[in-house]
Amino acid sequence: MCQSITKREQWFNAALPLLQDKVFGPNNLVIPDNVRIGVGTLSSRSAAAKNAKLGVCFPSERSASNMIEIFLSPELEESSRVLDVICHELIHAIDGNENGHKGPFRTMAKAIGLEGKMTATVAGERLNATLSEIVTVIGNYPHEKLDTTAVKKQTTRMLKVECDDCGWNFRTNKSQIAAMTSTTCLSCGEDSLTIC
Repeated sequence: MCQSITKREQWFNAALPLLQDKVFGPNNLVIPDNVRIGVGTLSSRSAAAKNAKLGVCFPSERSASNMIEIFLSPELEESSRVLDVICHELIHAIDGNENGHKGPFRTMAKAIGLEGKMTATVAGERLNATLSEIVTVIGNYPHEKLDTTAVKKQTTRMLKVECDDCGWNFRTNKSQIAAMTSTTCLSCGEDSLTIC
């Protein structure tokens, strides 16, 4: 029976005990109690770009509240895929972020049904079926894809103008540099201003 969950954090919290019971527990793995999951921009790359991060796990030592912080890309929206990425990040959490994607990480990931390159795993057929069952219990992920690629690029770039003799400097834009009629330093009076 599907619950009516409208907030992402509630959805994550409803998913964790089911992931423990149906995915991690049967493989003798325990999800730490201090896991918190959120959504945030992980990089300036689109999730569709090669090597773009879909999730990241920060160990508890990096959190002022001693929580293991997992962040998911806001571009993810398909429920089973979100759970799949959470499973990958939970393996990092269980491993204490100690082994990257090698050794114990690889062993645990394969045990729960993650497949493919360990830096970019996907749920295998068995795991995907289990994740689909979890979605039928908690409902669809209450989130729509956020396009993070349309971020406006900086158009004004300040350039440094520096005196080669005394080191005096200032910053200005290209149009102001183009309007300069002299390269005489206003500090030492030498004709030695250059653009860095």
